Amino acid sequence: MTGPLRAGRWVGLLAVVWAAAALLTCGCTSEAEQSKAKAQTTTTLVASPAPQAATAQPPAPAPPKAPAAPQPATENGPGSLLEQARQALAQGRERQALAQIDQAARALWQRLPLELSQATLVAEPAKGYGIYQPRQDNVYLMASPERPVFPGKGQPMYIYLEPVNYGIKPLTEGRWEISFAMDVELFDGQGKHLFSKKDFMRVQSVSRHFNREFFLNVTVNLKGAPTGAYELRLTLKDLVKGQQAVATLPVKLAMAPLEKK
Repeated sequence: MTGPLRAGRWVGLLAVVWAAAALLTCGCTSEAEQSKAKAQTTTTLVASPAPQAATAQPPAPAPPKAPAAPQPATENGPGSLLEQARQALAQGRERQALAQIDQAARALWQRLPLELSQATLVAEPAKGYGIYQPRQDNVYLMASPERPVFPGKGQPMYIYLEPVNYGIKPLTEGRWEISFAMDVELFDGQGKHLFSKKDFMRVQSVSRHFNREFFLNVTVNLKGAPTGAYELRLTLKDLVKGQQAVATLPVKLAMAPLEKK
């Protein structure tokens, strides 16, 4: 393992990100049926008892309260939608049942926190959602004058990211917006911070579908870094929900073999 990076040995870090979203072929609904995707916060309210008026006589006991009637389920809540789907299915209305199930999935999607279901080193940029080839190892060859691999750079690191439960913001004219930013950090094998770049990329997608299939192709090039073990950390920030998810990927840099003459 080499020591910390120095200014004379570190040329720079270049990251290029391309993102694409695959359209989900399912029924769409109006914007009014969708809850707004915002970051959820928890607030605790503490109520102080109201002062009682002075009285010479003890107050008469209050009549017993009738038990509260059960509140009806929210019309567009996941439970209600699934019950409607069950009833529609029992009546042979499969298309309507499928539409209700999709609406329930949308409601649950907006409630759940942002996560990364996939964060994988890949052999080449993915050609579509889920269409990628995992890399066999995490060792990348670096170039030198005697060892030309990719002149001036070294082997690029291709990374496939698949976020789920991200915010989908309703716009006008039946459109929906997905918006991300990403930070990148680099650490050595002992966890020492070497490099960081805030908001080094931004991705925005506007579609007429409520897309629940979205992926990111990330390409990172390390120039002039010494050989050794590193940790690449990508922080994906959901600009709609105000949440973030982190992917940590161990990588190794090795010198390319001498070119045969």
